[in-house]
Amino acid sequence: MSDFGTERVPMMPPVPTAGIEAIGASTRGLFYDGGAEASCAIDLVSLVEQLPAYGIHVYPASAVELEDRLAATVPIATEKDETHILIQQSLWHELLDGGRAANRARATLAHELGHAILHVPILRRRMSLPNAETLLNRKMRRDEIPPYRDPEWQAWAFAGNFLAPRAAILASGENTVQALADRFEVSGSMMRSHLKRLKLLGRYE
Repeated sequence: MSDFGTERVPMMPPVPTAGIEAIGASTRGLFYDGGAEASCAIDLVSLVEQLPAYGIHVYPASAVELEDRLAATVPIATEKDETHILIQQSLWHELLDGGRAANRARATLAHELGHAILHVPILRRRMSLPNAETLLNRKMRRDEIPPYRDPEWQAWAFAGNFLAPRAAILASGENTVQALADRFEVSGSMMRSHLKRLKLLGRYE
């Protein structure tokens, strides 16, 4: 996870907001029987148990391993091309404990899942090219990249649509940002940003 501004990231192929919305909602449907229309929070502890079947493994990690990051997504070179998502131990325990205190952990895990689905395949392709080192080291400031090509923006957009798809929001019957946030077990600020991306914020203010 990263902050907007001067941090340097690899520019990704453009993905429109509608495309990420579809990917997030369909991914939720893949892991959750209720699909994208169910107006409730997805069980991310159960999700962690399902992910290895898709080559994605989630592990708690120490602050030393993650340095100043809350989490990281790492492509692993194996015969099956696995992906490891590392999440700070404190967040891992928050996720297991559940409740409102788990909101940050839930958002973090969904964000990293977005990296695993949207960006790891691209990074693997770049790693296989003759000029791999140049491609992998080519990074730009986030404030110089259009949002739809910013891997962090893309991953946050994925997270919002995975945790709270448009159809589920509209079917929820809720009428405030905080009520939606509580229903889908995310923070109020994350729900507000998500609704703004979906151009739905005006309905709930």
